[in-house]
Amino acid sequence: MTTPSTAGRGLLLLLVTLMNGPAWGGDFNATVSAGSDYIFRSESQTNHRPALQGSLEYDAADGLYGGVFVSNVSWVRDARPPGMDVRNGIEIDAWGGFRHDLGAGLSYDLGVYHYAYPGRYPAHGYALPDTSEAYAQLAWHGLSVRYWYAFSNWFGMAGSAGSGYVDLNESWSFAGSWMLSAHLGHQSVAGYRGAASFTDWKLGLSHQFRHAWLLSLAWSRGNGRRTWYSNDQGRLITRGALVATLSKSFSF
Repeated sequence: MTTPSTAGRGLLLLLVTLMNGPAWGGDFNATVSAGSDYIFRSESQTNHRPALQGSLEYDAADGLYGGVFVSNVSWVRDARPPGMDVRNGIEIDAWGGFRHDLGAGLSYDLGVYHYAYPGRYPAHGYALPDTSEAYAQLAWHGLSVRYWYAFSNWFGMAGSAGSGYVDLNESWSFAGSWMLSAHLGHQSVAGYRGAASFTDWKLGLSHQFRHAWLLSLAWSRGNGRRTWYSNDQGRLITRGALVATLSKSFSF
């Protein structure tokens, strides 16, 4: 069985500290959602099957924040080497950081994110999928650029510490409750001489309903090589996918 990494325990400790600090004067924000797929950087985490997800974030008044996210996944099990007993069906993430508004629509965001995949894994000869990344973002109105740096192995790829991901995002609101979004990203996987690196892109359309209900539709695709991004069923997980998601948000 796996245990939380040092980064994961540190982030959970930060979240608990934020939640229990009476002087922080912050807010809780939670979201539950159901989607036709779970896409992460163009890769299907559920083998192009539905996902149920939930998240909780605490935002302190001074800009500090921390959160957790839970989703069903199948990619860890689907990508297991032949003959290895790998059992996992859930992803649990934790993050913490600091964001600040500089005025005139400009802001920055710095933080650390940990992806955990609790389950059963071989004791030897297997690189665990748990991953830790640091990120830095600069945003101006609806436009943002963010860089992610992996200071652990990148999602079970041995020797890939130091991998980086950069993404550019833009969003436009129109007709009051509609939003159009565009995303372009590039993942560089360290230690593989560019063979496992890829570019991904996404276009999305969403509509905000009353009582914080949100319906979104997004087309996502990546150009990851079949050699690296096919599962044990022969399905390319970075192929184009149209994903519909219904979510409900809560603030308290």
